[in-house]
This record gives sequence, structure tokens and C-alpha cells, in this order.
Amino acid sequence: MLVTWMKGMSADAPQDLFDARARELLQTYRSEKKRIQGVGHPIHVEGDPRVPSLRAISKDNGYYGACWRLLDAIETIQANEFGRKLSINGAGAMGAIAADLGLDPRIARGLALVGRTAGLVGHIMEEAMKPSGPQIWDVVLKEEAKGL
Repeated sequence: MLVTWMKGMSADAPQDLFDARARELLQTYRSEKKRIQGVGHPIHVEGDPRVPSLRAISKDNGYYGACWRLLDAIETIQANEFGRKLSINGAGAMGAIAADLGLDPRIARGLALVGRTAGLVGHIMEEAMKPSGPQIWDVVLKEEAKGL
């Protein structure tokens, strides 16, 4: 989506061009009743805590480009002009990173899975070192006995 909508725009284009493109995208998606990928989160409704770090890393390494700027504009215009906050989510940030790196957009999913895999391995190690499963099961059985 980002690559398609930022066509013809350079990373150093004036902010008002990104805002106009974001506005056009939002109006198009609203009229077609389509969901905008890369924004919104069922848990982090006030903002995905991963996004500021991913944005900072992109800026620090020279990869805060047209896709990141468009995604940021989508978030801002959506809140300011359409009255609904839809924060950038981790998938959107990873998509902007992959696109601004010039990678095939499909690779963003694989890059996101690397982080999830590392987290899963951490949970497995934590459970192996300090099991919580038996305590959780005991609580379940206790609550079930109460008829809840």
C-alpha cells in the first residue's frame, strides 16, 4: 500500500504533499470501506510502544524515507481531520522500513517474524527456568470448582 501511494514522491518532498497524499488515501479507503493496513491495534489503542523505537532507528540510520513519512501523515491526518486516532502499528512500521530500504514489500512479514520468534524463544526459556504453567492450571481448576 505504501509503495503504491507514495509513487512519484521523494523522501524530501514538502510535508504538505505527504499530507495531501494521506488525505487522498484516507478518503479513497473510506469510500471503498477498506481497512488501512499498518494502522490501528486492538490492545495499544493509544500507540504501539514499538513504533517510536523503530522510527528512531530508521531516522538514525538514514532510512526514514517517503514510506515512513506517508505513514506518519496517515496517522496525523486521520486523527486531525477524520476524528479517529489510528496509531501506526508494528506491522506498518516494519512495512515502512522494508519499503524505504527498497525491499520487496512481502519481506516485511518475514522481518516481523524474526522479532516474534526471538520473543517466543525468550518465553520458552523463561517457562523452562521458572515454570508458571502448573500455577496457572491450579487457578483454572480452583475457579472451575467455584462454578465460574
